[in-house]
Amino acid sequence: RLLDRAAGLQAGHDPALPVGLYRHLFDRQHHFLALLDDEGRILDLNQYARSWLGASPSPIGCIFWESAGWTDPDRVASRIRRALRRAAARTTTHFESTLTLPRRGRLPLRFTVQQVSGPPQDGPYVFLVEGQPITEQKRIEEALRASQAIIRSAFDHAPIGKALVTPEGIIQEANEALARFFGHDRLDLIGRPLDDFTPPDGRGKERVLIEAVLEGERESFQIEKPFLHDGEELRWGLMSVTAITARSSSKLLVVQIQDVTERKRYEEALRASQLLNAGILASLPDLIAVLNDRGEIVAINQAWETKAQERNAPLTRTGLGVNYLELCRQASNEDDVARRALEGIEAVLQGQQPAFEMEYPCHTEDAPAWYAMKVVPFRERSGVVIAHTDITRRYLTEQQLRQSEERYRMLFESVKDAIVVVDAETLRIVDANESAQTMYGYSLEELRRMKAPDLSADPEQARQTIEHVKRQDRPTLFLNQGRHRRKDGSTFHVEISSGMLNMGGQRLISAVIRDVTQRYEAERMLRQSRKQLRLLAARLQAIREEERTRLSRQVHDVLGQALTGLRMDISMIERQLDTPPPAIQQRLDLMKQSVDETVQVVRRIAADLRPGLLDDLGLTAALQWELQKFEQRTGITCTFEDETDEVSLAPDQATAVYRVVQELLTNVARHAGATSVHLHVRQTEEHLEIRLQDNGKGISEQALSESRSLGILGMRERLLPWSGQLCYESRPGKGTTAIVTLPLHATPTQLFEEPLP
Repeated sequence: RLLDRAAGLQAGHDPALPVGLYRHLFDRQHHFLALLDDEGRILDLNQYARSWLGASPSPIGCIFWESAGWTDPDRVASRIRRALRRAAARTTTHFESTLTLPRRGRLPLRFTVQQVSGPPQDGPYVFLVEGQPITEQKRIEEALRASQAIIRSAFDHAPIGKALVTPEGIIQEANEALARFFGHDRLDLIGRPLDDFTPPDGRGKERVLIEAVLEGERESFQIEKPFLHDGEELRWGLMSVTAITARSSSKLLVVQIQDVTERKRYEEALRASQLLNAGILASLPDLIAVLNDRGEIVAINQAWETKAQERNAPLTRTGLGVNYLELCRQASNEDDVARRALEGIEAVLQGQQPAFEMEYPCHTEDAPAWYAMKVVPFRERSGVVIAHTDITRRYLTEQQLRQSEERYRMLFESVKDAIVVVDAETLRIVDANESAQTMYGYSLEELRRMKAPDLSADPEQARQTIEHVKRQDRPTLFLNQGRHRRKDGSTFHVEISSGMLNMGGQRLISAVIRDVTQRYEAERMLRQSRKQLRLLAARLQAIREEERTRLSRQVHDVLGQALTGLRMDISMIERQLDTPPPAIQQRLDLMKQSVDETVQVVRRIAADLRPGLLDDLGLTAALQWELQKFEQRTGITCTFEDETDEVSLAPDQATAVYRVVQELLTNVARHAGATSVHLHVRQTEEHLEIRLQDNGKGISEQALSESRSLGILGMRERLLPWSGQLCYESRPGKGTTAIVTLPLHATPTQLFEEPLP
């Protein structure tokens, strides 16, 4: 078209523009341009094409497919001939081929061939050939295909069950692992609701979580729930659910189900065993058994087994797996004790009463004996804990038993922690339990030769603490922390609960000592992790803003210029056609309107990604512009008040404040139900204060502090690197005022200057 225009200039049709301008534009195009005749001879080339085909000897007048190092010249020749024939019929044609260049190697190209002049009125045929490199496009396509193949293989061969599920719960895709878990063929799963494989009483319980994922309120969730294998067998699965957006912009759920049936069984037995071993059950010397909801014995302690052996009862009748309720039921016809025990256990299992207790005789041939039976719920297993306590001594010497029990409770209330009893006058250790001996590495005899401060890594501080405890007028517990030293010289963090007591006229100090080294280290690691997460969040925000800025510039510069050029071309065509037919003129008008609207869309997208006002005119102008956009978009009346001089903020600071105000306006539109908004920007000597006030329904303190308020947390995290703050003033029904405060001379805090490990 440029050469046609130049020819018209030579004929004197348009003396206003020089011929050289069109020659200059043709040569300066940054892609391959060539003019061919209908035999494929080269009529002209731009400079870009000459650099590819070579300037010496001149390719002008040569056959196009014989003028360069084509990888497959015969194939290229047939393609170009076919393209020229189609172009002669006014059909634009595309094809791909590869050039081998001396310095650049193999270069894949995509060519477009179209007619620019031809018979009968324009003279001989002239065709324009335009070539664009497609190396990067090929690489991306190959990488995409490889990535898709890897993802599909990972989905199909994953060791855990995976499925793509519609928001309505219909399975669209499933792998073999999920089919094995459900006990069905994989194709049988497609099109069926996921609830078909869930017991009826467990269907729909996670629907609220699924809606939260679909609405974007949370990224994913994970629950353990029962499923049906082959329609009958109950199996446990760990189900993880996330949401993805399909090509049609509709959302799908990615569901992963890991078979944890065996783990659940082991955990069930392990929890019962741990409870027994950890001392949660009240009295280890008692006969203790744990029953599940069916009355089967799932755990017993050593005392239970020992007593069964003493009474010559076979262990198989009272061991693990035996149905204790069935044993009581069989004996209830002849034994009133068995009947009462059966009724009491069933009442606790069914939740009819919180606990059951009874005392009963259990005499042997050698001596009389009495026992107290206690049944309490075991909620983790939906079962009960049964304890049989020998109360024979209580019947014989009740007073002696009370004294012994009181001393036991006083000295060893907590068997997990170390207990040390100290003489308040001499500070010598009087007694210590087994946990204390294990904790410090000393025997009881060695501890009794030591003084209490000898256990501390700071003996002088320990003496001051003991003196403080001795000055207490009434029996109160004193809590403190410190570092103690073991026999091998190693130190560890402890938490000490101590208090005064009198025993037989002797003043003693009882100290319960707990090793909190792991907790201390965990707290330290938590603080470090918190710092690292904030650092990571700040860096991610910076990267995101850089990317938005880059995209905004590319959209504005590249697309904007391209659209502007297209608009100019349309106007040029319109001027060349003196009196175009009405249909052509209407089409041209529509094209211009479409281009103009697209330019506006491009500008809006670029502004949304990164408003140019923020970089060009500063924060205040950008905030006022954002408020105007908000008013146009929502219809909410907005006012702006500026009480600042020239606000000088670092680019990152200005960006953080701008994004926070954007988020606040979004919250007003979503949640406030307001009809007016007032934005007030005020500057003092030390701070920049921004107040955003609306007349909406307000927000409660509970809503501000609940875990789902991630937007508020994100805004506060944005301001944190520059010591900024975000607070709210609100009353229900009276509107909300959000206050952003930022020091004007703030620098990033030390937290965000530390490198990631």
